[in-house]
Amino acid sequence: MTESGEQVVIEKIVQGGAGLARADGMVILVPGVLPGETVRVRRGEARHGVTRGELAGVIHPSPRRVKPSCPLFLSCGGCGFLHTDYANELELKQQVLAETLERVGKLKPRILPPVPALAPEGYRAFVQLKIDAAGKIGLFRRDSHDVVPFEGAGFEGCRLQRPRLNCAVEMLQGRLAGYQVVKFREGDVGFVVNLTAESPLPPNPALFDSLRDLKVTGLLVNDRPVFGSPEVLYIYGEAPGSIYRFRVSHDAFFQPDPSVVQRLADRVAEIITAETGDNRLNENLLDLYAGVGTFGIQLARKMLGVYCVEIGESAVRDLEQNVSENHVTNVAPYRGTAKSFLKRFRGTAGAIIVDPPRAGIEVEVRRAIEKLSAPLLCYVSCHPATLARDLADLVMAGGYEIDSVQLFDQFGRTHHIESLSVLKKIPAAQT
Repeated sequence: MTESGEQVVIEKIVQGGAGLARADGMVILVPGVLPGETVRVRRGEARHGVTRGELAGVIHPSPRRVKPSCPLFLSCGGCGFLHTDYANELELKQQVLAETLERVGKLKPRILPPVPALAPEGYRAFVQLKIDAAGKIGLFRRDSHDVVPFEGAGFEGCRLQRPRLNCAVEMLQGRLAGYQVVKFREGDVGFVVNLTAESPLPPNPALFDSLRDLKVTGLLVNDRPVFGSPEVLYIYGEAPGSIYRFRVSHDAFFQPDPSVVQRLADRVAEIITAETGDNRLNENLLDLYAGVGTFGIQLARKMLGVYCVEIGESAVRDLEQNVSENHVTNVAPYRGTAKSFLKRFRGTAGAIIVDPPRAGIEVEVRRAIEKLSAPLLCYVSCHPATLARDLADLVMAGGYEIDSVQLFDQFGRTHHIESLSVLKKIPAAQT
């Protein structure tokens, strides 16, 4: 290998957004590349036959390569696809999803065309940023814990964040020494900032006044309120009778792109309506890993009853408040795990929605879903590998068949992949 790196050819993009190349019997994973490109790579540490590589130069670029719109692209760990056009990004994510389902789960389901983001940049309403010893705000460098500050020649704000969040970063840059993390959450109503410090810090009135000038409606330090409200409000829908208001606390989980969440919820509603027909008003819906109730509350008027199951303390409080404020009387919040709920549940379900964390569905929950035999299962996933594992199990042992899988681009310009899988229970006579 020369000082400028060794030459390799990129075979494909894999989960995580890196390009895969091979040399000397080793797999090399390289960020910032595209399939078919010939590039120069500097190898890093090898583990289990896989080496992390650093892009040293592009010899033969892909025709789909574009100049990244951010000068921090190759160093910052935030974006994964600023070096190609958005249409190609969707194609690559679609390929990664299909390849992972086949490689991990031995599955070849029907994959529908992807649902693109309305705005693949400037969409993130929630971010968690790192702070270095000098008080500079940014994100960790790829594969390290060194902070890459959001500043420098040509930097015009993070391409993922909403404009208001970028304004806040610019105003606070270099002023947060002693803090380690800052979180921003912007709603349709409300803008909350949460600072984290490992060691106690004295109050900083000048800093806090600056945040008030930025129209911050709530400030917390180490999750303790300093001023204002610790929650924001998202409003979904336009037609009378279909407008929903969701309160989200500073530390509750909520998807980063609210516009895609709404389209995903609409699609789930279409599927459940089509599959259950008029009988849906006699059926229960189980919304497992329900968060603040985004799916269950919007579907409540279509079902006999909805059970929203959530373990996160803040999310459960938000869920209970959202049920009340949206005036849905047939939604029952349950504080606990999906596993504990399904052990106690003695009713029937016409449909189940699961939206688990990256770890996927626990095996005990998969077995309980199998026994419940709901005709329809909608699986929202943010991790193709655990999705593939769970789908394979639900097909092989759970008596389900996969109707379709569809990508919903919740994470534009990043390597993350959100998808909706629709499964139908095979009648007992056919199993």
